[in-house]
Amino acid sequence: MGHPRQHEQRQRQDQATLQLRWGDPDDSLSRCPAESYRLRKGDMISMREIAKRALDFTPKPVYRVARFASRLPVYFATDLAYQRSTEKRLGHGNLAITDDISIFLPSDRVASSVFRSMLFESSERHEWQEFLELARPCRAFVDVGASGGFFSMLFAASRPAHLHDAAVLSIEPDQSCRRTLEELRALHGRPGLNWIIEACAVGAEPGTTSFASSGFGGELVSTSRDNRGELEELASMNGLRSTVTTVEVSTLDRICERNGIVPDLVKMDIESYEHEVLHASIGFLRKTSPRLHLELHCGYLRDRAVDPTETLTLLRDAGYRPFHGDVPTWDSLFERAQSEFVLRVDLVPVTAG
Repeated sequence: MGHPRQHEQRQRQDQATLQLRWGDPDDSLSRCPAESYRLRKGDMISMREIAKRALDFTPKPVYRVARFASRLPVYFATDLAYQRSTEKRLGHGNLAITDDISIFLPSDRVASSVFRSMLFESSERHEWQEFLELARPCRAFVDVGASGGFFSMLFAASRPAHLHDAAVLSIEPDQSCRRTLEELRALHGRPGLNWIIEACAVGAEPGTTSFASSGFGGELVSTSRDNRGELEELASMNGLRSTVTTVEVSTLDRICERNGIVPDLVKMDIESYEHEVLHASIGFLRKTSPRLHLELHCGYLRDRAVDPTETLTLLRDAGYRPFHGDVPTWDSLFERAQSEFVLRVDLVPVTAG
């Protein structure tokens, strides 16, 4: 249930206002490079507009060289994957993303572009590398808001060959994304891997709801959040068609139960509805104690007048702790939730190593 990351994460943070406020007109910090770009106190400006204004005063050749230099780590990571693939004599579309893990890219042009961005862009690359570390001891993965299945694929491809009871449950209401999921399941299938695709949304209670699609990914439509305009724009940008359909909604525990899955790892990326789903599922999480890979959509939650720290408090009180060393305390997560638009959080039960 996610947008294409290549557009979703960056477009939201570019186009949505990120609470960047300038000071008084007489304050030097309130000025852009030219006097005509002064802003009144309290005015807000998007990251895209800031970049656009800065480029007005940057010679194009200088900008191009600077951009190339800043992207050298991305080019290196991309070339390294292709070098590994050549050395291993892998076929077309099969990439060795680490020394031990190779994956097939989807054939859909939008999905393939999104996957490449997630594999090689610096911020996205760090996320999946941390996900693999979190997932290392796990056997049963539930992907809530699977979108095109990047993390489902990553989990399936990274399970050891000797593991004969691995399970992936990909939950995604968007039909176009499920076509990519089905392709990836066929490409990465092997004996001992049970990969299930569920055509529904996850919510606080069973029922039906409206789902808006950008042609590849989308989100639920509710009274507190209706993002159809942005999804239509995204669809047009990608040469796709935006649609609104009615989809089934079920709870996390019911979906797992009907598929016979007891997860030891759950990923959730559902455009701020993680708040409702986690509160409704807390008993199930206490009972099963899965590791959690979450995208907490703090900006969207604040837009809905929901404090994102409520979800963090819920999980802390349920016996979870931050997993990675760069986020050592709950206090740091609470602080970041107040300012960041999207907060990626990896959590483990306090009893986990």
